[in-house]
Amino acid sequence: ASIDGLLVVAPDGGILSSNQRFAEIWQIPDETISQGDEAALESAFRRVEDPDAFVARVRELYERRETSREELRFRDGRTIERYGAPVTGADGSYLGYLWSFRDITDRKRIERRLRRSEERFRSLLSATTQIIWTTNAAGHIVERTPSWEAFTGQSSSEYMGPEDGWSRAVHPDDRERLRAQWATAVAEAPSV
Repeated sequence: ASIDGLLVVAPDGGILSSNQRFAEIWQIPDETISQGDEAALESAFRRVEDPDAFVARVRELYERRETSREELRFRDGRTIERYGAPVTGADGSYLGYLWSFRDITDRKRIERRLRRSEERFRSLLSATTQIIWTTNAAGHIVERTPSWEAFTGQSSSEYMGPEDGWSRAVHPDDRERLRAQWATAVAEAPSV
């Protein structure tokens, strides 16, 4: 039932336990898994982008008995998060190594889209001559276009200062009305 692929390898290289999700992620047949860790590694070797580094890292972790969390790039475009940890008994004896694998391909795709969107947003902010700014709920400016200082005459200490520093750039006759509208907008905004 786990969304993670799980594999437990004995000190002698025998596979003590694995679940169906492990076989699905790695596309390893059950008969290969039953042959032990070397057979599973050989099958996995064909799936990852850098097979030599993959096998070397597995052997290093077995030897050092270290905990690790890494991302693996598969040749088919998937990204798999791999977590590994030594398993020890109550007396500290080494019992084997536990591997956990999770397909994070969708998450990585979303992260790349967000980075590209952020880059486009920053590019737009840098290129525009309009004044655009964002604040946090307390009214402190978080982002602003480079044209802010030139247009408002405010230094960064003025607009980055106390609550709603942006409002000091507004004409005094309009300031209270805009502060009230801003407070209403913050109060009605959905929480993120």
